[in-house]
Amino acid sequence: MKQIRVGVVGAGLIGRKHIDVLRSGDPAFALAGVADPSAEAREEAQRLDYPHFATLDELVEAEKPDGVVVAAPNQMHVALGLQCVERGIPFIVEKPVADTVSEGLKLADVAEAAGVATLVGHHRRHN
Repeated sequence: MKQIRVGVVGAGLIGRKHIDVLRSGDPAFALAGVADPSAEAREEAQRLDYPHFATLDELVEAEKPDGVVVAAPNQMHVALGLQCVERGIPFIVEKPVADTVSEGLKLADVAEAAGVATLVGHHRRHN
């Protein structure tokens, strides 16, 4: 079985939960790296010895993840989701998906048209 390598964008409270799961040692998946511009995220990555990048683009270029978790601040969800779609990378996006219904529909429509798998993080269902 091929190990699935997942990148995480955003190392805040929810992002760290995803990071912990991806670092848990399950042979099915692994943490490809974390994208977060904060000094705290960079320091934690150094301390725990995993790849850190300031942006999603840097993470994708360097690590070529099989999928991405978008756990950045809410107002960034749509833009980051669209970046994933442009690169053909499946992604899970934390709630809220977007600031407006029209932005959320745009992301859903673009992902569907491109055939890029997308999932909304309903943490109470998937925790």
